[in-house]
Amino acid sequence: YVLVFIFSAGAAYAQVANSGFVSGNIWYSKDSFQEGDKIKIYTFIFNPNDRELRGTVSFYDKDTVLGKKDFRIASQSADDVSIDWTVSVGSHSIYAKIENPKILNSKGVLEDAELKDTQTKSSVYTIKKKVDTKNDKSETSTGTADSEFSTSLKGIQDKIEENTPAFI
Repeated sequence: YVLVFIFSAGAAYAQVANSGFVSGNIWYSKDSFQEGDKIKIYTFIFNPNDRELRGTVSFYDKDTVLGKKDFRIASQSADDVSIDWTVSVGSHSIYAKIENPKILNSKGVLEDAELKDTQTKSSVYTIKKKVDTKNDKSETSTGTADSEFSTSLKGIQDKIEENTPAFI
């Protein structure tokens, strides 16, 4: 009797193995950003199945929820999902999760779905306190700001190349 119950509970989830995030897929509305910038954080969801996929994408910075968006992806379709974020100082580990995934069955009823990829890879950044270069003549006159800027741009370019999906 217990085995029948466990089997029945497992059958309640529809297998939607290929639906979900494109692996490692987080990107931003700006290539580089600093403290106080208002940007968008994006991810991309695909649904190669014959039924509509619905759910909520939650964007996180470590364990803190930055925002949530509900989504509907038609069968054999894909779409991006985004939230607004104001950049703050400190280390950040940004990722997204699909929560409460559902598929629309042939009778028009939503049922729980089990997805293969429900979390993106983390996008890691450290944001330094914004420096007012108008009032800080020592940094500008030594040229260290330019060399640090060039180094940080190279790091961002490397990070983008590492985290950009191959199909883009």
